[in-house]
Amino acid sequence: MCPVCGGYVALMTMLICDHTEGFLRVCYYLNWTAQRASPFSRFDTSDIDTTLCTHLVYAFGEIDTSQKTLSISSSTDYRHFNELKTKNPELTTLLSLGGDTDRGEGFLNVSQTDTSADTFATNTVGILRVLGFDGLDIYWIHKTTSENYLRLLRSIRRAFDVDPGSPRLLLTINILALRNELAEAPIIQEISKEYIDYAILMTFDFVSSFYDQITHYDSPLYAIEGANFNKEHSTEWAVSFYRSLGLPLHKTIIAVRGAGKWQVLQDTSLTDLGSPTKTEPYGTFFKVSPEYMLPGAIVYPEICRFMLSNASTARVFDEKHKAVYLVSGENWISYEDTDTIREKVTWARKNGLAGFMFWSLDQDDFSGTGCEQGRYPLLSTVKKVMEALDSSPDNLDTTSTDSVKTTHTTAPTKPPGALTTATRKTTETKLSEIETTVTMLSETKNKGIT
Repeated sequence: MCPVCGGYVALMTMLICDHTEGFLRVCYYLNWTAQRASPFSRFDTSDIDTTLCTHLVYAFGEIDTSQKTLSISSSTDYRHFNELKTKNPELTTLLSLGGDTDRGEGFLNVSQTDTSADTFATNTVGILRVLGFDGLDIYWIHKTTSENYLRLLRSIRRAFDVDPGSPRLLLTINILALRNELAEAPIIQEISKEYIDYAILMTFDFVSSFYDQITHYDSPLYAIEGANFNKEHSTEWAVSFYRSLGLPLHKTIIAVRGAGKWQVLQDTSLTDLGSPTKTEPYGTFFKVSPEYMLPGAIVYPEICRFMLSNASTARVFDEKHKAVYLVSGENWISYEDTDTIREKVTWARKNGLAGFMFWSLDQDDFSGTGCEQGRYPLLSTVKKVMEALDSSPDNLDTTSTDSVKTTHTTAPTKPPGALTTATRKTTETKLSEIETTVTMLSETKNKGIT
């Protein structure tokens, strides 16, 4: 029985648990990474290991608003990407539209009316088939109206359903893990029941050097209690919240990324979780990743190099919240490593979720030159965990495989301060508590109480 299913009707238990056999490993390929100046971070399709992911997503395509269709200006790149299926015929490939910096103009243009949405959807089916994609991923983050969003998904779903091609085209969406304009039960229920195959919850980016004034985890598995923290900033809470709105677990994919958040301490003698940090003026960053040039962030292979070259670096694994951070001087970095990846994949699989998404392929140590752990240590861990769970679900070896040389790091046996207290409650109990809280908040809102 799935741990998360306890206390629910037997039918729901079967529906959730029967989906664990097809656990998805979704990986994003960013089309601009091949243009990077640094050989250490430059990444193209030839660097992709086709054995590590079940689904590869090309980010991003563009919308041709004049023709109400997909732009084919990158068709050569698309074909090279889909040729990866010759190496692994079991791969599923999707084209993603939108992105974090996309303001949604193309989506709004093609979803103004039912006719325009239907035209776009029909044209999209033909282009996806010609280019060799197996589905479409809608990464429409900056939405101004749910009406257009629902209209677009509805039209795409209808077009996919009447398409006689094989295999059946997949439709996936990305949803911010935080509360947003879609976080209403009727909307989520309509989307999940009628239109999509899977929803990817963006369960990271819970900390920002712009507005966070204390050290904070970018993507903890479990919520952090306390007045200075928002308990909604965790993977478990996000999954439970959207489940309470009507998104079933067997359509839910959690996400992690290879880039860690880089904060700067105000006082180097205060290094625990919740310690004061310098707040950056909007538009500026104290730190920029040296090879990937990401503002306010540092990518996993860069983190490994940082640890290996700074003997004073302390790596701390937080057992309670299943998160890791490192401290070196004024630098405080929250990130994912093989230990946190293992915890999240195991949690997702054992609780009946559809899968796990990694953003993005270039942010793992794809060359094996940064971490001394071989190629793709993070994604290799995902694969190993899945193989272990498939062969023996109740006896997964949780021994750490994070092999950054211990001579260069110090790893306290338990996190400092309050993090060493009370043992975490069981997953079933915590999910129930969170869902009860969400229900109470919803009832309060409906009564007009603020």
